[in-house]
Amino acid sequence: MVTTCPTCCKHRQNHAEPMIASPLPERPWQKIATDLFHHNGKDYVIAVDYYSRYFEVAPLKITTSENVVNHLKSFFCRHGIPEIVMSDNGPQFSAATFSKFADEWGFTHLKSSPYYPQSNGEAERAVKTAKSLFVKSEDPYLALLSYRTTPLQNGHTPAELLMGCKLRSTLPLSPEKLKPMLLDTEQLRKNKQTYKRQQTQGYNKRHRAACLSDLSPGETVWLPEMSSPAVVVSKSPKPRSYIVQTEKGTVRRNRRQVVPSPKEPVMRESQPTNESTSENISCPNSMSDNVVRTRSGRVVVPPNRLNL
Repeated sequence: MVTTCPTCCKHRQNHAEPMIASPLPERPWQKIATDLFHHNGKDYVIAVDYYSRYFEVAPLKITTSENVVNHLKSFFCRHGIPEIVMSDNGPQFSAATFSKFADEWGFTHLKSSPYYPQSNGEAERAVKTAKSLFVKSEDPYLALLSYRTTPLQNGHTPAELLMGCKLRSTLPLSPEKLKPMLLDTEQLRKNKQTYKRQQTQGYNKRHRAACLSDLSPGETVWLPEMSSPAVVVSKSPKPRSYIVQTEKGTVRRNRRQVVPSPKEPVMRESQPTNESTSENISCPNSMSDNVVRTRSGRVVVPPNRLNL
């Protein structure tokens, strides 16, 4: 009934699909995610490392692509040029200036699904952490230092995973602890894989995740965020993404953002009637003489009282 209702399909939300955990990079600062966020009247750009969860933050005077590129260059000159940079589809990252920056500096720029922040979850989680640090501390730089020197679930700090050594902070620390060290990368990788597996299982169980049905080219769908119908053109190379044709042009959307159009109701076959039974139906003898009918045509059967 619901699948054949146009109004229900327009306002229906697709359920969550099983989490696709991002693969762990082989080394620090190999793959990073970047994003822009607004906090307390100011704009910031953030870049987080997939391997160490170490992130850099810088305030923006103006949110232009040129200004974002300059701050990313300052991040890269400290930690090196990553191989992959993940971002959303904001105008700062979709501009020709950023494409030129990626070509000149030699990294691959990947974009997440439009209007689907979960596909850039690493940057979104770093933004949430940065905002929490800024709210709880009067000195934002001291707050960032505290985060970078706090051990993660694997027992190592973000600074250790990125730089191979602990950072000196306001907490007392033995000089021996500040010496560079070599980490057991194999054991670290196993711990991270176990953590990611537990995280994926918890998400799937908490959200009751299930795979959505595949869409076929030419199928009519509905885009809730645009309040517009669309037609599926093809399946995108990106996971769970489709290229759809709308009234405003061709766009890419995640499967959760695409609602299939209502299906035609299935007509049930009429049940064969038993003619012999219908023809042999007759009123009781007691009703044959004085038949009383209601306005709708039903026969009124008087009750039998004391079998009189």
